[in-house]
Amino acid sequence: MKLEDCSKEELIWYIKNRTFTDFNRIESDILFRRIDLTIVKQEEVGEKADKALGKYIELMQPYEGKKYLDIPDAVIKKASEAMKEWKKLTEQSNRLHKQWEKINAQIDNIQREGEHGC
Repeated sequence: MKLEDCSKEELIWYIKNRTFTDFNRIESDILFRRIDLTIVKQEEVGEKADKALGKYIELMQPYEGKKYLDIPDAVIKKASEAMKEWKKLTEQSNRLHKQWEKINAQIDNIQREGEHGC
C-alpha cells in the first residue's frame, strides 16, 4: 500500500496518532484502523436491523395465527416497511462483512510476508 492509497481521513488519523519512526507499519496500522471502523459501522447497522425486525415482530405478533385478511391494511403497510428496512440493513451489513474479510486478508498477507522476511 502506498500513501496515495489511503484516504485523507486515514492519513490525518495516522499523523495524529502515530510517530513516523517506523514507516513500515503504516500499511498495517491503516488496515487495522479500517477494520476497527468497519466493525463499528457493522455493529451500528446490526443494531438498526435488529430494531427494524423487532418492529416487524411487534406489529405482526397480535395477528399470529389469524387470516391475512384479518390484519388491518395500516399494520401490513407498517410491517412491510419494517421488513424492507431490515432487508436493506442486512444487505448493508453483509457488504460491510465482505469488506472486513477483504481487509483481514490483506492483514494476513502482510503478517505472512513479515514471517518470511519479505
